[in-house]
Amino acid sequence: MSQEVRNIPIDQLHMWTENPRDPVDASATDRDIILRAIDNESGNWELDKMLSEIGDEYYYNEIPTVVEINNRYIVYDGNRRLAVIKCLKNSELYSIATNRLPIFNAPLALASLDSLPCNVCDLETALTIVERTHASSGRWGKLQYEQFLHVHRNAPKGRLMALDEAGGGIVSRTPKLNGEYVQQRLLSESSLNPVGLSIKNGKLFSSLSEEESRHIIEDIARVMEEGLSKARKNPGDLKGALVELDHDRYINAISYNPESSHQVTPPTEAAPHDTGNANSRAKTRRLPVQAHRHEKIFGGSLRPKGNRSNEMYRAIEQVYAMYLRDTIKNSHLLPFIGFSMRLLLETIAQEYYAAQNPPSNHGDNAWKDFAKEVVKPLLRKAGDSKLLNDFSLDQSWVDGDMNLEAIVGKWAHGTMDAAEMNIINCSKIAGYVIRQVWSR
Repeated sequence: MSQEVRNIPIDQLHMWTENPRDPVDASATDRDIILRAIDNESGNWELDKMLSEIGDEYYYNEIPTVVEINNRYIVYDGNRRLAVIKCLKNSELYSIATNRLPIFNAPLALASLDSLPCNVCDLETALTIVERTHASSGRWGKLQYEQFLHVHRNAPKGRLMALDEAGGGIVSRTPKLNGEYVQQRLLSESSLNPVGLSIKNGKLFSSLSEEESRHIIEDIARVMEEGLSKARKNPGDLKGALVELDHDRYINAISYNPESSHQVTPPTEAAPHDTGNANSRAKTRRLPVQAHRHEKIFGGSLRPKGNRSNEMYRAIEQVYAMYLRDTIKNSHLLPFIGFSMRLLLETIAQEYYAAQNPPSNHGDNAWKDFAKEVVKPLLRKAGDSKLLNDFSLDQSWVDGDMNLEAIVGKWAHGTMDAAEMNIINCSKIAGYVIRQVWSR
């Protein structure tokens, strides 16, 4: 074991591309990684929270763990701290961070740091420190720990990894799946087998069709998001929770039969298959850094209250994800997303009025009345806040006072260009409305 405390300039410290918090391709630069950290799509960075924990003064009671590789100092533990400090010292990154992270302010004591004392050690020591620091601290999710053990400790793939890969990253984007309860209880064989699934050798198998298998994977996420399985409700009973979610679909679920099973393949282009060696395992876990970054539709995940609106929202998300796989080849999908948004809002309006006590039947005028009575007052109220700046639309195609109904109506009739940015801007407003008035 080799350890030595050295004072290293900030510009000589580099982010760890294989950080289980958010692994990326080995070619990624510090800037690439920090931009991902600001976006925080993995949910594991929270740089603004890190900054508030550091406070106005950087204390040296915890120092970064560093490994010198090919004359470069790679930070194995302390990447969040390094990302914050590099953000504060770079005007471009600082500007991006302050626009996206509301509490990202720069204490002078941090911005003026030029070097940090670091524990420079050998690779095995660094990995041991990383594991001891994060395995039981709750700073990683269980998925990240499984990935760490698989890539760096030659352990087999875990159950959450199997579900995440079969579901195209569903555990990564659904925080409530990324925990010990799901790992140990819902993904046990006694829980999976009654609904036709099994996990063997780090892979998800199914006795159902690909389409049915994907539907179950998505509904497992819904079970956790809606609290249908926990310590005091359907504990470890996946089938019971799924029946509560969708009685007709799951009451007569087919049990797992190894004789008629197949491996569930990811919904997107498959990553290279694991050949069993450490190098291939590391490659399958590294996420590429995109040259062009696309914004999230609806400004992020939604949870509409109604079953119809929730299914419709999920369908729109899936079509948008398909478009993003090849934005040139799949550009024909954009008009479908545009007029589907009109249908989603119409459905929201119908469900909104049907849920009133007593129910209010607006018939074919549900969306028109909803836009007038709910949407416009809500957007006018937001107009005086900073929030609306993030959701504002280009005035060249806004008819009047935030006339959302006119925009989606033009998409529905095919009379307005369904450009990606137009759709994203409009979806953010729709997402804001849904979160305010029709969200679980």
